[in-house]
Amino acid sequence: MARPKIVCPVPAKELLRHVFGPENYIQRACKVLGVGINSFKKVAYGKQPIPRRWVIVMRNVLPMQDARRERELVRKIKEVRDAYAQAQTESAPWLFNHVARSWLYGAKLAHHRALKPDAELVAVSVLLHDLGLARGGAPDRRFEIVGAELGRAFALAHDMGERRAEAVWDSIALHTIASIAQHKGTDVACCQSGISCDFGGVGYQQLSDDDKKVILSAYPRLKMKKMLTTCLCDIAKNHPNTTRDNFIADFGLKYVPGYTRMSSVDFLHQAPFVE
Repeated sequence: MARPKIVCPVPAKELLRHVFGPENYIQRACKVLGVGINSFKKVAYGKQPIPRRWVIVMRNVLPMQDARRERELVRKIKEVRDAYAQAQTESAPWLFNHVARSWLYGAKLAHHRALKPDAELVAVSVLLHDLGLARGGAPDRRFEIVGAELGRAFALAHDMGERRAEAVWDSIALHTIASIAQHKGTDVACCQSGISCDFGGVGYQQLSDDDKKVILSAYPRLKMKKMLTTCLCDIAKNHPNTTRDNFIADFGLKYVPGYTRMSSVDFLHQAPFVE
């Protein structure tokens, strides 16, 4: 049985530049593919078809290989570039590095799991997911909702469309509730996967050592555990009513003097109904 023909949807040169570029892509490609420059150029300029072996190799190279690839994506895509800039402007360095790592981890995990999310939507959602945290939460709503509303407004302002804007809202609002987010669709699930990977190491073992090294080198953790604990405790202290039914309550109970919450059991049995 003949092997199916591989159809290249874009000119070979542009595809190869996208995978190995943008700078010195010929030298890098030759090194990775194990071919000479002349052989590479024959394929790049359409004189020969892309060999099947190259396709197999490129499938492993195509996901964001390192921080340089990530910066190139930021440069090319306006929504992502602007989301990146807004997150960087509004967030403390440790928090910005968290959202950037979450984005990259999520992209890597999606590829590892053969998932195909809306890459730009996921990037915008993950990069903006902690704007509510950066702003210290709010007295009348969870910090996730503050961020979700800012994310939806951003998406609409960038003409991403109503459907995608709602998906951004869902991705941000649900990012701390894995048991729901993982069943809300590919985009929401991929957002939550990247964030939980950086928060608690979920899926971290699936990343290659090279990916871990490159991402952590570009965006170091900067004592995130300590800084995030302080940030969440501040919300538990300043806006306790927005935390009693969610994960921040764990930080309040452990670290904030006088913090209390009613259990779901008490909530049910103290309801004013005669039975």
